[in-house]
Amino acid sequence: NAGSEKKMVEMLIERLPPFPSPIVLIGGLGMGFTLRAALDLFPSDSRIFVIEIVPEIIEWIRGILGELTNHPLADSRVEVNVCDIYEFLETTTRKFNAVILDVDNGPGALSLEQNGRIYEDDGCQLLRNALKPDGILAVWSAREEEEFEAKLSQHGLKPEKSTFRIDASGRRLNYVIYFARK
Repeated sequence: NAGSEKKMVEMLIERLPPFPSPIVLIGGLGMGFTLRAALDLFPSDSRIFVIEIVPEIIEWIRGILGELTNHPLADSRVEVNVCDIYEFLETTTRKFNAVILDVDNGPGALSLEQNGRIYEDDGCQLLRNALKPDGILAVWSAREEEEFEAKLSQHGLKPEKSTFRIDASGRRLNYVIYFARK
């Protein structure tokens, strides 16, 4: 189901001011649905940086899984980096108009324990520092995470929680997207 990833990018774009040549950071490549939505919905002069910690996922999207999302890594607007999103944010000096986190299933449902630090105090500060003025952070989550929402506020980000449902394969799935403006 790619509906929630597309919805997240649509909702993000609705909230963003009209930046010229937006620079976007996506944390987590997954199956490429978030990246495909960003490529389809952001202006053609955008630059999109993707951070993925698992190199095999990048190879799958470059190969057999690429057909699912029309080979998003072949797009010249995309730069992909194999690393941890937290470590990338610690070292980059680049600033972004939008940061999209689609890491695991959100702040409370981690596949890799080390991913949890991006949702902690230091991670929230790194996310804030990575945003340009009026930039927006979007975080996909499988459920509400009040502690994470409070941490965003504590670090100078104005959070907004958006919940929505998607019908998929005869089931109604509930999702939460956290938006936070610098």
